[in-house]
Amino acid sequence: MKTVSSRWYNIDFLRILFVIIIVYYHFIGASYATSYGEPFTTLCYNSRSSGGICNSALFMMSGFFLYYSILKADSFLAFVKHKVFRIWPCLAFLIFCIAVCSVFDIAKFDIGQNFLNLCFIHKNGSALTTKLSNANVSWFVCTLFWLSLFFFCIFKIAFKNYQGALFFISLLCWITLSIYINNPGREAFTVLYGMLSKSMAGAMACTSAGILIAAIFEKTNIKNMKLNFYIASICEILITFYIVRVLIFVRFKEQYITIIILFSILFILFLLRGGVISKLLDNKYFSFIGKYAYSIYVMQNFSFILFDNFLWKLKVLVTFSPYLMICISLLVSILIGVVTYHFIERPVAKYLKRFE
Repeated sequence: MKTVSSRWYNIDFLRILFVIIIVYYHFIGASYATSYGEPFTTLCYNSRSSGGICNSALFMMSGFFLYYSILKADSFLAFVKHKVFRIWPCLAFLIFCIAVCSVFDIAKFDIGQNFLNLCFIHKNGSALTTKLSNANVSWFVCTLFWLSLFFFCIFKIAFKNYQGALFFISLLCWITLSIYINNPGREAFTVLYGMLSKSMAGAMACTSAGILIAAIFEKTNIKNMKLNFYIASICEILITFYIVRVLIFVRFKEQYITIIILFSILFILFLLRGGVISKLLDNKYFSFIGKYAYSIYVMQNFSFILFDNFLWKLKVLVTFSPYLMICISLLVSILIGVVTYHFIERPVAKYLKRFE
């Protein structure tokens, strides 16, 4: 069986690409930038669907690798400890940074809600609280944590039969995807049926899809398929062009399911290293970059505080070159994530690994 240690470097590239687009979407759509009018208004309008689509792609990739980590896990307790040690330090550091900023009146800090975030409880991610916190990105961490535990229980506890677990996950994917698609216009944090947020429904559907892709990849002969290089290359180029176009340059108007199907095809092509793009991106340099994806994603919340209170108030620089300002903002967000990785995520995870 192919293990996670045998890396798909091209998937690392996809991960960091989608994280950067999410950061771009958030500060264009939700920060001080939009107060300057054009071109930020148009950019914000064009990228309104980017966050949901990119998060869906990230959850699908997470589901793929979650499948392998579940199969390797020895016990539920060991699995929980591994997940906590892996994702909690960055979340705790983000909330600490927000608390420090609140002392200087440049950020709001809700003690109760942020404490719940530290316990992996968020309105978007669990529907166990009715309020949103200012650590908005914690919804992703909370959702990832609970879904990991949920699917572990499905495979290792609820179903002794492997085929039964996959059938249940297939059914779950269809139901949650239907819930997500058939609630258009509702905010991501809307709680449906009193227990499931719209964000959680979408995340569960895409994580389920990633698990199913991994299961098919391992239990069938698909991983040994020899694709026609030219056909695979054309497919990769066209799908990549289309996805990037709808994420950044035009307002996405098609059905959500369309982009999910297209990304699933692209994801499988990358796993098979079938075409020119997947082959070119399959090198260790993208593994070096990809390891920062989680820290960059989590710490974007702190970046926005700095942007709104300092960087984006430099009106002369913004009006001089709006696109340069966007590039600077992205670089600052990436730099904060890189620093967090080296000083928080990596050393803390290395220390906590002693207790696993």
